[in-house]
Amino acid sequence: MRKTGNEGFSLIEMMVTVAIIAVMVAVAIPSVLAWMPAANLKDTAFDIKSAMIRARSSAVNEGIEYRVLFDTTAQTYRVDRGNLSSGSTVWTTVVGPHALLTGIEFQSTSDEMDASGSDRFVRFETGGGVETNVDALNVVMVNSKADTYLVAVQRRTGHVTMTKGG
Repeated sequence: MRKTGNEGFSLIEMMVTVAIIAVMVAVAIPSVLAWMPAANLKDTAFDIKSAMIRARSSAVNEGIEYRVLFDTTAQTYRVDRGNLSSGSTVWTTVVGPHALLTGIEFQSTSDEMDASGSDRFVRFETGGGVETNVDALNVVMVNSKADTYLVAVQRRTGHVTMTKGG
């Protein structure tokens, strides 16, 4: 049997299709670039929230203190495991350090956080709570567009929340 008619696409049809796709991409790029700082900030806040939840869970499950330490000079955070159920004197890094994404930095950490030199940390007790005299410990991050996220840890329960515009 012999086929009749046109088969496939002509070169002009392909060129028109590629040109339309190129125009659509060119229109979309500025929107994506404007959206990226906010997305990176949210991802970073979520990662810190997750690190705190894992540290709290590990403290409860293992019966050993854990802490999340924030190095505001190097703009990093890490999770450390203590050597005791209370009053740990030796800390071993188990996760990190993780650098904040480009364009994101710690805007502030609660003054009530424990300190290790210039670093601040949230220490989770074996019951799940945190050692502090205030109701919550806060970590605020900011991006290059001045958007902020707040990650807060409740003192008694160790419950971790993340809020935009903290």
